[in-house]
Amino acid sequence: MKRKTTWILIADGARVRILRYLGRLSGVQQLQGYEWQVSHVQDRELGTDRPGRVFDSVGKGRHSIEPHTSVARLNKDEFAHGITDFLQEKLEAGAFDRLVLIAPPETLGDLRGHLSDKLAKSIFAEVPLDLTHVPNDKIDGYLRQHVPTL
Repeated sequence: MKRKTTWILIADGARVRILRYLGRLSGVQQLQGYEWQVSHVQDRELGTDRPGRVFDSVGKGRHSIEPHTSVARLNKDEFAHGITDFLQEKLEAGAFDRLVLIAPPETLGDLRGHLSDKLAKSIFAEVPLDLTHVPNDKIDGYLRQHVPTL
């Protein structure tokens, strides 16, 4: 029986790295070339234009309007979409069988919004934590605590 290949995706809104789980005795291994990040940019740095103005429906008042969604939020969602496209491609190529997602709740939500059915079925566990700054050799401890059936 073929042993299942498990990938562990550790992400936040701007950084991602992918590890391969090698078992309880061996821990995890960084997949070379599977780590990238985009720069965190604040909304005030992205939108230099003043907000739009509207007239009151009654009277002579005018007010500025704020956008419904911030540009930074849209960028994080776009980043999540790129990650899921990449994972879908790798799943179809047979690079992994199971996937563990480790990300803050907001990022998990962004990722879920872009999952295909096949990719969603490959998810073995989700851990709602930001472990992007945790070294790889410490990840195994978090896995034992949050995904004991792995």
